[in-house]
Amino acid sequence: VTINGHTDGVPGVTVPDANGADAGNVSIAENATQPVTGELTVTAPEGLATVKIGGTTLTVAELQALGTTPVVVNGTEGKLTLTGYDPATGKITYSYQQDGTAKNHTAGDDSVTDKFTVTVTDAANQVKSDDLVVLITDTAPEAKPDTASVTEDTALTASGNVISGTGADTLGADVTNVVGVAKGTVPAGQ
Repeated sequence: VTINGHTDGVPGVTVPDANGADAGNVSIAENATQPVTGELTVTAPEGLATVKIGGTTLTVAELQALGTTPVVVNGTEGKLTLTGYDPATGKITYSYQQDGTAKNHTAGDDSVTDKFTVTVTDAANQVKSDDLVVLITDTAPEAKPDTASVTEDTALTASGNVISGTGADTLGADVTNVVGVAKGTVPAGQ
C-alpha cells in the first residue's frame, strides 16, 4: 500500500518594515529625485497562481519576466515599479518614486502615505493579503556653509545671502528660517 501525502498550505506575503516606529514599510522624501527600493516575499505551497499589487494582477510568467519587462503600478502619490522576481525565494523587488503631489505637508507632518495592497492567490484559489505602505516624508532642509570676507585696512563690510549665496542651501518644502550665524573660523564638520 502506497500513501501519497499532500501538503495543504496557505499562501503568504511578507512586506518587511524598514521604517521601525515610523508609519509605512519604506520612506521617501517628498522632493526625492531618486527612487526608494525594497523587496517583498510571496509564498504559495500549493503553487502560485497570481500576485495582485495595487490594481495590477501578474501571472507567474509576468512575474518571471520582471527582470527584463518591469511593471509600473500607479499609486495615489507616485509609481511603484516591479523590477524582479526570484521564484526560488519568492522575492519581488521594486522601486518607488513619488511624483511631487504630496508636497506642502504641515511642518513635521509625516503622515502622507501611498498604499499598495499585495494579494497572493495560489493554485487552490486560497488568498492572502498584506499592504506595502510608502511613507512620504516632509522635505528636510540642508544648510551648507557660506563664506564672506573683508580686506584688511578697508571699510569692514561683508554682505551676502546665507540661503541662496555661494553655498546654496536645500530648502524644506515648508517655511525655512535662519536660526544662527557663526563668525570666525569653524572647524571642519561642525
